[in-house]
Amino acid sequence: MTQHAISTATASAAQLYCVTLRWPNDDAGSFSQNVHATDPWEACVVTARLMAEAREEDTEGSYPAFEDQADREAWIAERAADSMECSLVSDSLKWDLSELFAAELFPDGVRYDLDIEALRTLVSANREFLRVKPTTPKLALKFKMVDSGNCRVYYTDPNKRLLCFQLANRKNFELLYCTAEGEPSHTIEHLNKDVLDFPQSEPGIAADFIEWWALVSNPAQIAS
Repeated sequence: MTQHAISTATASAAQLYCVTLRWPNDDAGSFSQNVHATDPWEACVVTARLMAEAREEDTEGSYPAFEDQADREAWIAERAADSMECSLVSDSLKWDLSELFAAELFPDGVRYDLDIEALRTLVSANREFLRVKPTTPKLALKFKMVDSGNCRVYYTDPNKRLLCFQLANRKNFELLYCTAEGEPSHTIEHLNKDVLDFPQSEPGIAADFIEWWALVSNPAQIAS
């Protein structure tokens, strides 16, 4: 893409461009960046300046990347004029979505352009569904003892801290951290815990706890 060809684009508000420029013959590969610019030529120049900075960082302490500022500016212009790709990210996104979700977007086979602002609205309204939250490893709990009189099943965490599942109401338990003496201190979340073993399933609090844990650790079973 030449400077003349892409500088004729109508100036507009800054948009996000995906730009890939070639390194000179004595360097390998290419240099890609997403940059904001008002037109394709400006996007290529901005990317070429970032490319020049990268070259300076690579050669720092070894030899000067450029003879002087004039040499640097000439190098930037040359790199900008030798782009491999310069496209609007929004256009690429619309194309990719049209291909990826063709069956859902165009069930009758007739293709339409996608409204990027409508997509932005949908993303804003559904961000919680779209964002994949990192999974936190569950805290493994090891069985310690049953206190039937106080309706408690005691466990220890990997740090040997004492916890107990205590009957809160009919066949529902809550998990609490305990003092060293075994007295409940405060309630904590139980869904991010992994019970490694269970007490013997005898009639009473132990059997009630095992039945309750099987339900809460399998939401699908509750739903059914």
